[in-house]
Amino acid sequence: MSSYLRLGTVPAHVSHPIAAALAGGVGAAGVRAMDVDEDEVIDGMVQKVAQRSAATKETSTATRVKAKKDGVPHMEPFTDNEIAVGRKFGAGVQARLDFPEAIVSRNIKMRARNAETRRTFANTDNKRSNV
Repeated sequence: MSSYLRLGTVPAHVSHPIAAALAGGVGAAGVRAMDVDEDEVIDGMVQKVAQRSAATKETSTATRVKAKKDGVPHMEPFTDNEIAVGRKFGAGVQARLDFPEAIVSRNIKMRARNAETRRTFANTDNKRSNV
């Protein structure tokens, strides 16, 4: 099966549901919808939502602090290990091997930040459409 899917070049979050569906058989019992996060996942890391302007790089500290004050969960700053696993290339790869728990906690925080960014985009769109 791996030769058909070329598992070496297909990311795990894509290939695993395909392999599980194929192993389950064909038919009503073997076919099920794939669980896909609305957030983009690359190498097991949730990526931040694309911003609307080049000036905005990520959720600002003020927005994050306000959201935390308003009771939005998982808006704490990233820990040193969470920052390390988010790095690219060799340093990030080694950190992801050394601190797998930091990947999970970073992904939780990144999903919360992405949700807050999408909420802010929706509020902005609503304001613009009501003008």
